[in-house]
Amino acid sequence: MIGVSYGEPVETRPDEYSERELKEAMGDILKDFKGVINLNGNKAVYYIIQIATEGGEGYIRHMVQLYNADITAQYSINLEYSSDDKFFTSDVVNQIINSITLAPEAQHLEGKGEM
Repeated sequence: MIGVSYGEPVETRPDEYSERELKEAMGDILKDFKGVINLNGNKAVYYIIQIATEGGEGYIRHMVQLYNADITAQYSINLEYSSDDKFFTSDVVNQIINSITLAPEAQHLEGKGEM
């Protein structure tokens, strides 16, 4: 499953994210913190969480907070799949994450949270 939000107002700037703070907020579900990355010309924050349901199923969610050129809007993009799913190798996940691109017309929009 892939989820994408509308352009939201920026609550946390990319350089304000830290692994320590995410670990405090999320606890053991934070699996990996990639930090601030350049995603096809835009700043993004990338981290991975792992969730276990009460029924014993496990899910991995790759979280990307993508910012426009002016850092006036952020988009939450996530890729979620079962931890047992053999299709999602690290190569496949990397290709999906690296394909995320913000449309040129969104580069200077103000975040509103709705369309």
